[in-house]
Amino acid sequence: MNHLKLTSLFVVIVVFCGLPRSMQAQQVLSLEEAINLTLASNYDIKIERYNQEVDANNVSRAVAGQMPTLDYNLNYEYGYSDSEIQTLSTNPGESNPTQELDGTAQTFSMSPELSVPLFTGFRNKYQYKQLEPTSKVSSQRVNQTMERAISATVSAYLEMARLQSQLGIDKELIAVSKDRYRRTQEDARFGSANSIRKLQAEVDLKTDSANYRNALLNYQNSRRDLNLQMGQPADMTYDVDENVRLTETLSYQQLLEEMEANNSSIKIS
Repeated sequence: MNHLKLTSLFVVIVVFCGLPRSMQAQQVLSLEEAINLTLASNYDIKIERYNQEVDANNVSRAVAGQMPTLDYNLNYEYGYSDSEIQTLSTNPGESNPTQELDGTAQTFSMSPELSVPLFTGFRNKYQYKQLEPTSKVSSQRVNQTMERAISATVSAYLEMARLQSQLGIDKELIAVSKDRYRRTQEDARFGSANSIRKLQAEVDLKTDSANYRNALLNYQNSRRDLNLQMGQPADMTYDVDENVRLTETLSYQQLLEEMEANNSSIKIS
């Protein structure tokens, strides 16, 4: 995958183990799918790609002012006149004759102007040289933005996986607390449990329920954060794959060499 060449550091860290499992018939989003969505739809990446296209189109001798330019000055006028002319009659007793004039007037003019740069003190030459590195820097900014977006996506994905796992644990704790509370109620009914045990079981059940609600809220917020990184609607729902492990075969020296050779911030500088 060509896009993932820029993110070898993150891809090598995460290893996928087995196929994603479905939870409650809800779609499971893998980390690779999340990265692909980020590369395709992340808003910051889209903006930088647009800027890169603009900078690439500006690398031309015409933009640098080295080519002749032909300008046209166009002028169009439209007018409407409505008048009434009254003349003085020379014959006594006759009314003064009147004449009404109305109509439109249109004028159109075009004047071309050709400009040919002869010598500008090498200003246009150096301006063209400045456009080329600007385009290269713009390309590196796209890579830099992609790397940052993927880093944020991986972090958001792992955080959501952690909270999803915690949510399952809290569900199990609630089930245990419910069972303990139900048993204390039965024991109290037959006189084999005191009120302290019953109150303690009730407190544990309420505590576990509150922890579950907090975990659920954090889980939903983490999914919104991941949707933001992927450029997806905030209310899009799915589960993530919890079967993610970190590899222990990374070489610090190798990572350092790859960073010095491929880091976008260093290349931009």
